Amino acid sequence: MTSLDQQTRKTRQALLGIDVGTTAVHAGLFDRAGVVLADATAEHGTQYPEPNAAVQDPLSWWNGVRTTVNTVLQQAADTGASIEVLAVAVSSQAPTVVCLDEHGDPLLSAVTWADRRSGTECREIQSVLSRTGLGGKRRNPVDPYYALPKLLWIRRRFPELYARTRWAFLATGFINYKLCGAITTDHSHAGLTLLYDWERREWDLELCRALSVSPEILPPVVDSHTIIGEVSSAAARETGLTAGTPVIAGTVDGTAAAIEAGAVSPEVLCDMSGTSTVVLAPSRAKGPAGALTVLPHAVSGQDLLIGTMSCTGGSLKWFRNALWSPAAEVDGGGSNGAANPYEAMDREANRVGPDPSGIVFLPYLMGERSPIWDSDARGVFFGLQADTSRGQLIRAIMEGGAFALRHNLEVMEHQGVSGDAEIRVVGGVAKSRTWCELKAHVAGRTIVAPRASFGAVFGDALLAGFATGIYRDLAEAVEQSVVVTRRYEPDPALHEQYSRLFTVYKELYENTKQQFASLAGYRAGGKQPVNRHAGGE
Repeated sequence: MTSLDQQTRKTRQALLGIDVGTTAVHAGLFDRAGVVLADATAEHGTQYPEPNAAVQDPLSWWNGVRTTVNTVLQQAADTGASIEVLAVAVSSQAPTVVCLDEHGDPLLSAVTWADRRSGTECREIQSVLSRTGLGGKRRNPVDPYYALPKLLWIRRRFPELYARTRWAFLATGFINYKLCGAITTDHSHAGLTLLYDWERREWDLELCRALSVSPEILPPVVDSHTIIGEVSSAAARETGLTAGTPVIAGTVDGTAAAIEAGAVSPEVLCDMSGTSTVVLAPSRAKGPAGALTVLPHAVSGQDLLIGTMSCTGGSLKWFRNALWSPAAEVDGGGSNGAANPYEAMDREANRVGPDPSGIVFLPYLMGERSPIWDSDARGVFFGLQADTSRGQLIRAIMEGGAFALRHNLEVMEHQGVSGDAEIRVVGGVAKSRTWCELKAHVAGRTIVAPRASFGAVFGDALLAGFATGIYRDLAEAVEQSVVVTRRYEPDPALHEQYSRLFTVYKELYENTKQQFASLAGYRAGGKQPVNRHAGGE
C-alpha cells in the first residue's frame, strides 16, 4: 500500500464483543451504530469423563478467542477500512469454574455449568446454612449448577490441586486475565456462585468462613461496565488487537443477551436459546428466586429473574448427531443435500405441521435446571407409534423446548413477572421460524426477534460502548441499536391443543421422576438412588 493509500484509507471505530459459549467462542465487531462489521466462531469441545460430568479445557477458549478476534479484524480490514477498536467486552457461559495457580496457569479442566457431580457438596452447604442460620439471607436454591458446589467438589476430589489454587475464576474472568492480566469478576457472575452477599454486593465472608473457603482466592467484584485494564502486549501479539485497547469487566452470556434483546426494563423479557434456553426477566423486586435463579443485571438497580433450561437446542444437536442423515432428506423428489442440517430439519418439521406432532418430548438430556432442578431427569419421547415419522420427532423436540419455556414462564408469573411483557428471542434458535412460531403457539404469547441476532456478542459491544461513553446508559444503547423486525403471533386454536399436551408434559415428569432416580442409581453401579428436589440433590 502506498503512503497516499494509507492517508486516504477510511478509519472506522468499532466495539468488539467476545462470548465464550458452551460449544464455541464467538467474536463480533460492531460500529458505533450497532451495525455488524464482521463476526466469527470457533468451536471447542466438552468432555464427559464420568456420569454427570461436563468439563472443558480453558486454553481451548483462549485459542478460540485468538482465532476469532484475528478473523474479524482481518475481515473488517478486507473491506478497505482501517479499524480502530475502542474497547472489548467479554461474556461467557456461567457458572463455569476455572482454578489457576500462582503463575496464572489452569490447574485442571474447567468444571462447566452443566456438570452435576456436586450433590454431596450441595448437602454440605445446606447443612451449614441450616446450622449457622445463614440460610435466612437472600440466596439462590442450592444446586450443582452453581459455582460454590463445584469449587467444594474440586477441593474434595483434588485436594492437592485445590491447595495450589491462587485464583478461582469464572470463564469471563479467565479470558479477561489472558487479555489484560486483571483479577476481577462482575456482579452477574458473582450472583451465580452462592457466595454472593446481595445486601453488601460483595463476597459473603460469613459463609466463606463457615465452609472454610478462603476469600483470598476469590477475585474482587466490580460492575460489568468497569474498565478493568488494557490489552497487554502479549495478548496483542496473539489476537491482533492493539496494545492498550480498554478491556471491560463484561458479564454472563445471559446478561449480555438480555442487553442484545433490549431487556433492560420489566416490560421486555429475553429468551436466549442455543444449546440451552435461558429466559430472563428484568426485575426490581428483591425477594428470593424460589424455583428460578436470580442474578444482578448489568443495569444498575435491577436484577434478572431467570429460568434456565439445560438442553433445548442441545436436544436437536443430539438428534443431528445420532439420527440425522442429510442424504435421507427428500424435497421435491430428490436428495436435498443441504449444507445446513438445521435448516433442513426445520423444513422437515414444517412438513408435519401446523398441527402438534402428537409426541411429547422431555428435553432433559443433561438433567434439568429450573423449575424442577433434577440432575437425574433424562430425555423421553412419549407416544411413539409404528407410523411416527422423523419429522414428527424433530417437531416434538422443538415442542419440548417450547413446553420447557412455558413451564418457566408460568413460575415467573407466580413471582410477579407480567404476563403481558414482550418476549424477545435471541441466539441460534431465533433463526428458526418454525421454532419461534411453536413457542408463540405453546406459550400463547407474542414472540418477537431483533433485526439480526448475533447472540451475546452484540450485548457485549453495547456494554463496551456504555463503558467508554458512546452511550449515556444501557437504555440509550438499546434505543439506538436494537431494532425488532419479526413478530410471531399465537394461533388460539393451536394454543388450546398445546395446552392439553402441556398438561401431559408436566404429568409425564411427575410420574417418572422416581424412575429417573432409580435409573441413575443403576448407572452409578446399583447404589441406593438419592431423591432429587428443588434446592439441590
